[in-house]
Formats: sequence, structure tokens, C-alpha cells
Amino acid sequence: MPKEPDTVKHDFELAEWGETFMAAYSGGGCAGPRCTRCSTSFCVHCQPERMDEDCPAATAEGPRIEVKKIAAYFPMSNELAMEYGLIPDTRPPVVIPWRRRVRWAAQARVRRARLRVGSWVAGEDLDPDRYDYD
Repeated sequence: MPKEPDTVKHDFELAEWGETFMAAYSGGGCAGPRCTRCSTSFCVHCQPERMDEDCPAATAEGPRIEVKKIAAYFPMSNELAMEYGLIPDTRPPVVIPWRRRVRWAAQARVRRARLRVGSWVAGEDLDPDRYDYD
């Protein structure tokens, strides 16, 4: 004749100080413990009788493990995937033509010269890059 499994009470989560963690379940003014075996939680104020009930997962067969798997797919462009590092960036580096680089350098020099002349005429430093806002 098979032996009936022993009934075992819930094994509640413990707080850092070693007592039952009574705030593992909380919401809407309710609070209560959570079982580490079956993950059941309840409010001790609304359902005080559940503190002494038997744990359904603590049988001779062992705990029941519930697994949920969720998969989601999101269409993504290659550029966005490269930006987030999901695929390697295999694009060749962009080479800026020498004419454009020379034009940028010339524009920067002209801007600095205009700021120097304007600062000399105004008697103040007009360069916005050198302002100290502290």
C-alpha cells in the first residue's frame, strides 16, 4: 500500500533579520508573505487562515515548476541593429572629400578672424566658445 505524502506547511521568504518577510506581497493596503516553494502570496489581513494551510508544491514528487516563455519580434533596419550593437558594423568608413575639409578649415579661420576684429572694435571678448558661465 503506497504511503501518503506528508503534508508540509508553506515555507515563507525570510527577511534580512531572519523573520518572515510580511511585505513580500503588497498592494492596495494589503500585505503578506510569499512561499518560496509554490510562489503563493496572500494578504494576512484578508485571509489569515492561509498562514496554516499546506503547501501544494511540497509533496513527495517535489515542487511544481511553472515555466512561461514569451517571444516577441520587432522589425529593425540594419542601421538600427548596428547602432545597438546587435550586428557588427561592416560598413566602410565615410571618406570626406578633401575639398570639403579645406572649405571647413577656411571657414573656421575666417570666423576666428572676424571674432578677433569684432572683439577689438567692441572692446570685449565676443567668442561664445570662451565664455565662462560659472
